[in-house]
Amino acid sequence: MKKTLEILVKSFLAGLSISLGGWLSLRTSLLTGNSVLSAFIFCIGLILICNFSYYLYTGKICYVLDKNEEKIPQKICRMSLILLGNFIGCLFMALLIRVMLKDNNEDLFISLKKMVENKLNYQWWQVLGLSFFCGM
Repeated sequence: MKKTLEILVKSFLAGLSISLGGWLSLRTSLLTGNSVLSAFIFCIGLILICNFSYYLYTGKICYVLDKNEEKIPQKICRMSLILLGNFIGCLFMALLIRVMLKDNNEDLFISLKKMVENKLNYQWWQVLGLSFFCGM
């Protein structure tokens, strides 16, 4: 039970961290128009996760096939908890940002919608290539 709670807390905090990095990146892009600076700002979330040893799904999934004593059902359970904690952390941060910036969200959501629409127009091979390099 203690291990389960630790996984949930560390994955929740990873969700908060990565969504904070994403929000700061999006705000930087909106304010400066500089995508390179925006990408560097996103690293704040990743640095928090690495520095505090939080559990981010994308950072832990690559270890599922490691040969260790943990059985496959235990690995699946752990990864499910991490994914759930990341989701709840991201959702919590999104709600927090929405409440904090109640009247100042329109530009942010327009920019976000444009970015999502752009990514939905990618070809399958572009998505595969980008996801491969993102995982690296």
